[in-house]
Amino acid sequence: LKKTMIEDIQENKMPPVTIEDDGSCQNYQKTFSLKKDEKKSLVAWIQGLDENSKLNLTVPETNLDDIQDLERFDKIKYDSKFVLGPKEEYLAKPTKGFVDDLLCFIFKSPIQQPDLFIVAAKYTTTHAEVVHHATLREIDLSQIQFEDFKKKYSNGKPDSDIQFSCMQEPELMQESSQIASWGNSNQRIFNLMPEGYGIPVQTNKYFILSLHHSFVNQGSDISIRSQFEILLQKNKKPLLIYLFQPTYQESTKPIKKGFKNFTIDYDVKVPFKHEIYVHSVGAHMHSRGKNEMLYKENKNKPECIAKASNWNFHANMSSFYAKPIRMDPAEKLRLKCSFNTEKE
Repeated sequence: LKKTMIEDIQENKMPPVTIEDDGSCQNYQKTFSLKKDEKKSLVAWIQGLDENSKLNLTVPETNLDDIQDLERFDKIKYDSKFVLGPKEEYLAKPTKGFVDDLLCFIFKSPIQQPDLFIVAAKYTTTHAEVVHHATLREIDLSQIQFEDFKKKYSNGKPDSDIQFSCMQEPELMQESSQIASWGNSNQRIFNLMPEGYGIPVQTNKYFILSLHHSFVNQGSDISIRSQFEILLQKNKKPLLIYLFQPTYQESTKPIKKGFKNFTIDYDVKVPFKHEIYVHSVGAHMHSRGKNEMLYKENKNKPECIAKASNWNFHANMSSFYAKPIRMDPAEKLRLKCSFNTEKE
């Protein structure tokens, strides 16, 4: 047991967090990660235990408000709000040959009033044990394109939802900007913008809702209800959510089967055209991911932006930097990912 405990601490498996905050790659606000000196002290303490040791631990009170206030959503004042989600239950079923699927829905924006900013978003579902994560993004479609999608994916019924496998339109996902997200590491988690900030949204736009379902511990097909509740306020500083992900061409690089640790480097699509300040970061690698690192390519050595050295499929939490990081569109970004493909 001692050996397992020490290995889990040294390999960043415990505590189960996504973004590593041990001082080796940026500094963050309050997280559950252990710093290097904390790991060293904890390992030394465990090593000093014997079979007859009695553990008399005092567990400090944890103020969840410091990590994420899960009770504030219903108390937030707003100027407007809307709900986006399929009108009726939809059927989720694993894609042939896989234990998961990725469904997308397109909605016309219900926002009628200009100069509004999203300040909070809450996701709810009838089956959190199946929905692994959900994202809501704004996409730049014309009315003609929207009608084409409607004709193609709504079964010819005017009131039907526009529903399709996200894999059928991969480039559409690349051209979207994220509004909100949810991961099933905590069923009640919601998106809350920093005080004074909000995500700007426009009238006459469209949203795409993507839902990743995992059937690892479930049966087959299941009917589900899912929705995002969005709160908006006026007069906020603009805050945007960027997806630092491979370009569509880069994302098609082959990942070889049968490897315990298959690593691949991607050129990252720079999704902004002006300097930005990054406030927080999160990682996502689905079920085969092991670790990943986002970094800038500098002349002397790479500069680490974020590192997830032990990706946890069930720990989807973002971490806030102690001080925002400045980025320029001219900077070259790379994403290094490692996967376990032994079971493929």
